[in-house]
Amino acid sequence: WRPSTPSTWGGARSPGGALARPRGPPQPPPPRGGPAPRPPRAAPTAWRSCWEEAGTPPAPPPEPPEEVWAEMVDAASPVEGFEQLLPDPAHKWPFRPDPFQQRAALCLERGHSVLVAAHTSAGKTAVAEYAIALARRHMTRSVYTSPIKALSNQKFRDFRETFGDVGLLTGDVQLRPEAACLVMTTEILRSMLYNGSDAIRDLEWVIFDEVHYVNDDERGVVWEEVLILLPEHVKLVLLSATVPNALEFAQWVGRTKRRCVRVLSTPRRPVPLEHFLFTGNSSRTRHQLFQLLGPGGAFSTQGYYAAVEAKKEQSSKHAQSFGARQPTMAGPNPGQERGVWLALLETLRERELLPAVTFTFSRGRCEDQAAALGSLDLLSGPERGQVRQFLTRCLARLRGSDRRLPQVLQLSELLQRGIGVHHGGVLPLLKEVVEMLFSQGLVKVLFATETFAMGVNMPARTVVFDSIRKHDGNSFRDLLPGEYTQMSGRAGRRGLDATGTVIILCKGPVPELSDLHRMMLGRPSPLQSRFRLTYPMILLLLRAPALRPHDLMRRSFAEFPLRRDATVRAPRPGDPVWALGTSWCPPRRARAWARRCRSWRGWRGGPAGRGGCPCSRPWGCPRAGTPRRWRRRPSCAPWARPCAASAACTAPASPSRYGGGGAGAPGWEGLLEQLEELQFQLSDQSLLLLPEYHQRLEVLSELGYIAGGAVALGGRVAALLSTEQLVLTELLLGNVLAPLRPDESVALLSCLVTPGRGEPLPEGLPALERLRAVAARVGRLEQQHGLGPGPDDFVAQFGFSLVQVVYEWARGMPFADIARLAPVQEGTVVRAIQRLEELLRELRQAARVVGDPALAAKMEAAAAMIKRDIVFAASLYTQ
Repeated sequence: WRPSTPSTWGGARSPGGALARPRGPPQPPPPRGGPAPRPPRAAPTAWRSCWEEAGTPPAPPPEPPEEVWAEMVDAASPVEGFEQLLPDPAHKWPFRPDPFQQRAALCLERGHSVLVAAHTSAGKTAVAEYAIALARRHMTRSVYTSPIKALSNQKFRDFRETFGDVGLLTGDVQLRPEAACLVMTTEILRSMLYNGSDAIRDLEWVIFDEVHYVNDDERGVVWEEVLILLPEHVKLVLLSATVPNALEFAQWVGRTKRRCVRVLSTPRRPVPLEHFLFTGNSSRTRHQLFQLLGPGGAFSTQGYYAAVEAKKEQSSKHAQSFGARQPTMAGPNPGQERGVWLALLETLRERELLPAVTFTFSRGRCEDQAAALGSLDLLSGPERGQVRQFLTRCLARLRGSDRRLPQVLQLSELLQRGIGVHHGGVLPLLKEVVEMLFSQGLVKVLFATETFAMGVNMPARTVVFDSIRKHDGNSFRDLLPGEYTQMSGRAGRRGLDATGTVIILCKGPVPELSDLHRMMLGRPSPLQSRFRLTYPMILLLLRAPALRPHDLMRRSFAEFPLRRDATVRAPRPGDPVWALGTSWCPPRRARAWARRCRSWRGWRGGPAGRGGCPCSRPWGCPRAGTPRRWRRRPSCAPWARPCAASAACTAPASPSRYGGGGAGAPGWEGLLEQLEELQFQLSDQSLLLLPEYHQRLEVLSELGYIAGGAVALGGRVAALLSTEQLVLTELLLGNVLAPLRPDESVALLSCLVTPGRGEPLPEGLPALERLRAVAARVGRLEQQHGLGPGPDDFVAQFGFSLVQVVYEWARGMPFADIARLAPVQEGTVVRAIQRLEELLRELRQAARVVGDPALAAKMEAAAAMIKRDIVFAASLYTQ
C-alpha cells in the first residue's frame, strides 16, 4: 500500500520512477573560475532504515484533507438577494422559484452537478429547464433522459414549447437529432456512449429524471452504466424522489465523476396531504371519511378505531344500502363493490374532491371498475362536447377498422362521461388521449395501475387506493412506504389545492393499524445498486481500450460502500500498518524473512530488540546516502532482496511502532495480516462480480465469441443485440434464419420478445424446434459454468403465445381481427410488435457485420411488413 499523496519525508520521484535524492534550497551559481560548491548533505534521519537504531522518528506529516464528493445544501431557507446574485439568469420561470430551485440555479451557474431529491410535484423539472437554458447560453448541448417513452414524449412536447430547438430519440422515433437539447430514454444514451457518438463531444449537461429508477431490478443497471461511462467534463442534474440515502448516492456519483455533487432535498411537500379511510356505504358512513394522517404528519389512532367501529357496526346490522353486505376476507361481490364506488364518488363530488386517480393493482380490475359505473356521468354538456371533439381529432389518423376496435369504442364512451382507464394493456394512442384529457380536467375519475405514478406528471385533487396489497410477481404483499409515497404524491395540485386528499378503501376488513402506520410513515427504500454483468457489456468493454470490465465493476454503486470502507481503514502516517507499508519487506515475503531473521540475530544493527530484516540498498537510492554498515553487508545476506522503489528509504519506521521489535517481534504477524487484508480489499480480486465475470468469459470463449483475448465475429454480433444475445447470435451464425420467409422470421423471433407462460409449441413452423434446441444448448452451457438454472428453465422463458398473431399481422391481417385472435390485451400486442421491430433493426445491422446482405435485406423487409397502422401510430405529443 502507498499513500495517495506524495510523502513530504522523502525526495521527489525521478522521471524514471525511482526516488531521487532530496534537494536543498536553490544554490547560487559558482563563482567564475572557482570550484562548484558541494551540495548539502541530506539529513541523516532521512536515510535511516529499520535496520538502524532509529530512536524517536520525526513527527509524521499532516494527513491530507479527505476528498469531499458530495455536499448537502440548505434547501429550506430562501436565498437572500437572489435577484442580485443572479441578475441575468439563463432562464426565467413564470413563477417565483422555491428556495431549493433558487439554490439549485446558483449551483448550476457555478458549474456544479446537483442531485435534487424532492417530493412529487415539488417542481424538480424547473431545475432541468435551467440546465437546458445554460447549455443554450454556452452554445453547448444538453440531454434529458427518462425511464419510459411516455415521459420522454411528454417532456419533448413541454421542452419544445419552452425552448424550441429540441429533438427526440426513443429508438423507433428520431426527431431532429441535431437539436441542441435531446430528449431520450436512458438506454439510448447508453448506446450512444458505447458507440462513441459525436453528440457526446460538445455535451455539457445530462439530466436524469426519476434517477431512483436505479432501484429497478431489470433496468437499474442502465443508470449505473451511463453514470460511469459519461465523460468527466459532463455535468449532471439528478432528479429523484425523496430517498433516505441521497447523500451516499451523490458521494458515489461525485467520486465516480471526480466532481463534487451538491445535494438539495425538499423538507416538505408544497401541497400537504390528508389521509383517510373510507369504510363503505352504510347509512351512517356513506359520506364519512375517517382521518388517519393530518397535514402536519401526526397519525390519528382515534380516526383508525372509529373506522374499525363503523365497520363492525355495518357488519352487525348487515346494512343493505347500495347493496353492501357483511364484508368477508374475500371482499364484496361485484354488486356490493359497485355500491361502494358510487357512494365514494358521490362523496367526492359533494366535497369538490374531483378529479381523482384510483390506483388498482390489476388491469382487469381497472376495466371492471370503470365499466361498473355505466350509469354515472361526471361531465357537463360543454365538457362532453370538448371530449367528443378531441376524440374525433385524435382518432381521425386511424384507419376505419381501427376506429371500431372494441377497446377504442369502450374507452371513448367512458371518456365522454368523465371516466378514464390507464394501464399497460391500453393502446398507446388511447393512453395519450386519456393523459391529455386528464391534464385538461376533462377526466374526473381515472382508474390506473401503478405505472401511472412513475414519471407522468398528472396531479389530481384526490388519490384513492382500491387496496393496499399488490402482487409483486412472486407473492401478495402490502405496499412499501416508497410505493405508497410515490402514488399518494399525485394528490394535490400546486396552485389549485390547499391540501391533497388520499383515501384508502376498506371494502373488506380495515387493515391492521401497524401495517398502515408502517406504510404511511415508514422509511422509503434506499437507493441500492442493481448492477449486473451482461454479455454485451463485457464484449463492448473488451473492445474498448479506455475502460476494462474490471474498471466498470470497481466503479459501480455496489462496490462503493466496500471501497469507501477500505479506504477509510487504509493506514495513515503514524499508524503501525502505515509504517509497515513503508518498511523494506514486501508483505508477501515478510513472513519468510521474519523466520530467517530469528536465526540471524547477529545481523542486528543496534541494541537488542531494535533489529530489522536485513535488506540491500533500495533501488534508486544514491550510494552516497547509504549508511556504511549497509555497504559492507549486502553480499553477506544472499536471500535479501532490494525494496521496490517507494518512500520506504526516506520514511523511518520506528521499531516501537511494531510493539518493540522487528520482523520477529510480537504483533508483526497481525500487522502483516491487516495490511494484506487491506490490500486485498483495494484490489480487483475482491470485486463482488469477479467470479461471475470469469464464468461469463468462459461461456463466451466456449462459444467462440472470444479467442485469444480478442473479440471474434460472434462476439461482435452479440454486442449489437439488446436481448437474448447468445440465442440470437447462434441462430444467425447457424443459418437458421436464412431459409425462412420474412413473415416466418418475425413469427419465430416473436418468441424472444414475449414472456413465456408455459404455452405449447405451435405447429407449422419447424424452425421453432431449432430455436428450442439452440436455447436448450445455451441454457445447458450456462448451467455448466454456474450461471443458470438449466436448459428447461431457460427455454421456458420464451413465449409462444403470439407466434400466430405476429405471423398473421405480418401477412396483412387487420388489427381488429388480430385483437380477436390474440390471447392478451391490445396494448400488450402492440408493445410486443414494437419491440420486435427494434429487434429486426438490430439483426439487420448484425447481418451486415456478418457479411450477409441477403439476410439484412430480409430483416429490413420483415420490419416493413409489421410497421403499419395503429401499432405504429405517431405519438400525439410529437404532433
